[in-house]
Amino acid sequence: MSMLKTRMAGIAVALCLLVMFGCSAVTSKHPLSDEKTSKPDTRLLGTWKGKTNEENGWRIVAHPKSENALMAFDLPGKLDDSADLLLTTELGGKKYFSWGGRDSKSGKTHFFICRYEMPNESTLRLRFLSIDAIRKAITDKRLSGRVTVVTEKKAGKLDFEQRETVRITAEMDELRSFLEANGDACFPKGKDADTVFVRVIK
Repeated sequence: MSMLKTRMAGIAVALCLLVMFGCSAVTSKHPLSDEKTSKPDTRLLGTWKGKTNEENGWRIVAHPKSENALMAFDLPGKLDDSADLLLTTELGGKKYFSWGGRDSKSGKTHFFICRYEMPNESTLRLRFLSIDAIRKAITDKRLSGRVTVVTEKKAGKLDFEQRETVRITAEMDELRSFLEANGDACFPKGKDADTVFVRVIK
């Protein structure tokens, strides 16, 4: 599947995960909650590494300037201006986080909307939005957004490739309402749908 070509300074970990698991990127202009309405899930604090690939991991810390937000940075990095903003939300008994940063080229803010579960204090399961489900919701006009297909010439080659991006432009209230009503259908299902991380105890 295609992947966003522009590297976002604030969401490197999410992009790496999507590449690793063969997923296309669905980005949102707005998070599910902002720094005023988010209620941080402190169980997420700590260092997490991939259960099947220990090279992938990140550390989640309290936001230094907002008591309602968390921040994440990929390992072996450190908390600085490029760390990810992490806003946690609960809708209909399901837990989500809006994981975002700013595109270094366009200056636009992007968020990945993830559903997560913690069956115990040491295990974190993530699911990213399904590009197929969100594309259909946008084309059916059930959710505000844009589907863009860009044709690009491959470097040093005569052939071309197409890259699709799906971007949710819905305001926060619209996006929350949509996921409350349709959330179960918008995330992949099955044993391979979860990206599993384990807490690193030091």
